[in-house]
Amino acid sequence: MTLETSTRWRSNSLGLRADRDYGAKPAGVVRILAFGDSFTVNTGVEARDTWPGVLERRLSETAGAAPGFEVVNGGHAGYGTSNMASWYRKYGLQLKPDMVLVALTPNDITDNGNEPPGHITAVDGYMASVGSTSLDRRRFEFRQRWYSLPGRLERSRVWALIANASFSKSEGPKLAACHEQLDAGEVRLHRLTEQYLLQMRDLATSQGASFGILLITFQEQLGDMAPGYSGATFGERWTRFAREHDIAVADTYPILRKHSGQPPLFWRWDGHYTEEGSRVAGEVAFDLVSRMLAETHD
Repeated sequence: MTLETSTRWRSNSLGLRADRDYGAKPAGVVRILAFGDSFTVNTGVEARDTWPGVLERRLSETAGAAPGFEVVNGGHAGYGTSNMASWYRKYGLQLKPDMVLVALTPNDITDNGNEPPGHITAVDGYMASVGSTSLDRRRFEFRQRWYSLPGRLERSRVWALIANASFSKSEGPKLAACHEQLDAGEVRLHRLTEQYLLQMRDLATSQGASFGILLITFQEQLGDMAPGYSGATFGERWTRFAREHDIAVADTYPILRKHSGQPPLFWRWDGHYTEEGSRVAGEVAFDLVSRMLAETHD
């Protein structure tokens, strides 16, 4: 729940946002595993309105009487590509996808600043920030209890209003991937991201699956940015990388840039995609997958 939206959440035994577990793939079905962070799992919209949900619906429309398509939403809030690669090795391979898509966002690059498992990890059954302490754990558990006044405040819309009102949309580290000239530290993070993407591509190839990258655009990229930043730079840089390694790629930036703004693409306070933003990203993903399928059949 955020200040602007409230959605239902259901997860399966793999921790994925889904109403069911994914067992053996039905005969004739094309299974697509979509990796990403909070822009992919997208708690601000219903599951069917996330970009993987839109992609599955669009593909199903084209399948007609054929068995169809199954898009698995492998998004996890806060994941960088290091986390995605680890999850793919540990859990994703058993799903035996026919296609793997990685939705790459600008802050996925800086999220790789911590060596594996990245900036979040599993601690005694909880997802926790790397470096969190036992005191953090006790504070978290106390605030989940019904009688905890601080916890009740944090779960309220009042707290959401306070937190969102204080949120800064400055470029900062999360948009370092939009720097036109990378410094030494940013170059290192980009190289790490390249390594993880290539690891995932190789895992997909080992199972006979095709691999593609969907470049996700942040709201801040569409407005006026500080000197030395460019909204187009992120997509241009990773499109070059993908083509150099013969990876299918699609960038949401040109389409979102042309959008009229009504209905809005992003939640005002939360900053993630609205239903419309997810729909546009899903359409870009649909075009990407259609190209990949055409190349597979050639």
